Amino acid sequence: MNSVLRILYLEDDPKDADLVQAMIEAEGVACQVTLVETRADFLAGLEQDGIDLILADYSLPSFDGITALKIAVAKRPEVPFIFVSGTMGEEVAIEALKIGATDYILKTRLSRILPSMQRALREGRERVERTFAEEALRRSEAYLAEGQRLSHTGSFGWNVQSGENYWSEETYRIFEFDRTTKANVSLVFERVHPEDAAAVKEIIEQASRDGKDFEHQYRLLMPDGSVKYVHVVAHALIGGSGGLEFTGAVMDETAAKRAEEALRLSEEQWRDVFENNPIMYFMVDGAGKIMAVNPFGAEQLGYRVDELLGQPVLNVFYGADREAVKTNLALCLEQLGRGKSWEFRSVRKDGTVLRVRGSSKAVARTSGPILLITCEDITEQRRAEEALFQAGLEARVSERVRIAREVHDTVLQSFHGLILRFQVARDMLPDRPEEALQALDGALSIADEAIAESRDAIQDLRSEPVELVDLAHLLTAIGEELVEAHTNIHPPTFSVAVEGDRRTLVPMLQDDIYRIGREILRNAFRHSGARHIDAEILYDEQYLRLRIRDDGKGIEPQVLEDGGRAGHWGLIGIRERAKRMAAQLHFWSEAGAGTEIQLTVPASVAYEMSAANSNSIITEPGDALR
Repeated sequence: MNSVLRILYLEDDPKDADLVQAMIEAEGVACQVTLVETRADFLAGLEQDGIDLILADYSLPSFDGITALKIAVAKRPEVPFIFVSGTMGEEVAIEALKIGATDYILKTRLSRILPSMQRALREGRERVERTFAEEALRRSEAYLAEGQRLSHTGSFGWNVQSGENYWSEETYRIFEFDRTTKANVSLVFERVHPEDAAAVKEIIEQASRDGKDFEHQYRLLMPDGSVKYVHVVAHALIGGSGGLEFTGAVMDETAAKRAEEALRLSEEQWRDVFENNPIMYFMVDGAGKIMAVNPFGAEQLGYRVDELLGQPVLNVFYGADREAVKTNLALCLEQLGRGKSWEFRSVRKDGTVLRVRGSSKAVARTSGPILLITCEDITEQRRAEEALFQAGLEARVSERVRIAREVHDTVLQSFHGLILRFQVARDMLPDRPEEALQALDGALSIADEAIAESRDAIQDLRSEPVELVDLAHLLTAIGEELVEAHTNIHPPTFSVAVEGDRRTLVPMLQDDIYRIGREILRNAFRHSGARHIDAEILYDEQYLRLRIRDDGKGIEPQVLEDGGRAGHWGLIGIRERAKRMAAQLHFWSEAGAGTEIQLTVPASVAYEMSAANSNSIITEPGDALR
């Protein structure tokens, strides 16, 4: 011993303590003795760090060695405890050793003090090391058990000759057996799925026969009818008195298998949606190049899938629409996750044009955002709508011809008969006044009938179509007329703005659009109390839009909800005309903020037919989406 030995000594006789210290130091061992004789001092001494050894007398006036031993075992079990006493009997000494004392030495035989101390210290170190090792082992086993639980991986051992098995707690949990059940191979076969039992049996028998590592996957059929998937890996250990042994791991892959199956089903479903849905699907990169297209989409456009991959997506759209498509897709890339809907035209490989209703959304990917685009062919739908609209126009013309015929056959005939009666009455005057008076009364009756007939005819006809004049000029003229006719000292200001290149409108459509605009302006001038009223006409490639705004008092919500005021037909007439021309009509109004009414007519309905638009294919990289 080279370092100073620190000793806590419970002794009431300082001379005895000095004698023990002298004998220890006489053997060349440096020591530092802390002498205590009361319970309080002993407890305080135990709190000190670095105590190597505890020596104690058995009997003290105010304390006793057995009590001190029990306290030391509880508080400092790692420190050796030796009794040094002159009165300790053999039975007490045995009891002390059972409690935890390392040794006992009679004061009459102090020559044994140093060997006893050396043995005590050596056993103390071994006890500490053993405690540390046991704690490390316990901690390691706890970590292993928790790791197995978290990873759903159990361990096992199998001695082929003896048939003995060892299962970890997680293995018991996987196979769902109670921990008290003795592990054996037959338990495995109790759980193996009947369809896998033969294969498992063959693998185990071959492994035990050949003494080689094995690995296999199989299913377990649990008591509740559920199925688990396990993956078993085993390593063969050959040699030793125990003969052939296997140690291995069993991994519960049920969750992973179910996730894989769910993913597979999901992928199949989405593959079906992508490949077989009668909708055109495109996946486009940030540069506007087609990354993927479904077979239906390629077929609709007259291409093979491989012909479209890597091509600018704008190629599949009509020349005049490409800039608008490009703008929409660029907005999607700027606002990830926000969808855009639109209606454009697509071009097939053979040059024919399709009407498509599309939507797009940009989503984030690690390699950069991509665009998801869907397009639905609505060509036939639009053709049917246009045919229906054209049929409606023809029906309206026919109806006007019919009304004109009725006017000729009824009203004009009535007036002709009226003229004849007036002539008869005139011829009776002055010689036959009474008869002339009767003739005039008859003429008045016919006049009443003619007025009723005229009112009915006018109600059907309503009004004559306007002349084919620019729509802006027509609205300007009616606006100026309404300003002049306004009774207020300060009539509202009025303006008409035009955006886009002016286009020639279908005459019957221009008539309806003008009359809708005129009715809206009349209502605004007469009822809104506005200071400013303005009209805006937008000629777009896809539609014609008329928007009229005022900053007046607004329309009551109930009136808008009911479609008009009781006994008034203005709003009803506007809606009827818009519906007949397949147009969209939107109302916005807020109390004190004014009213905005917007009429949107599809270009295919509003504009006169003109030369076909350019249909060239984009080939320069700069034309692709950036």
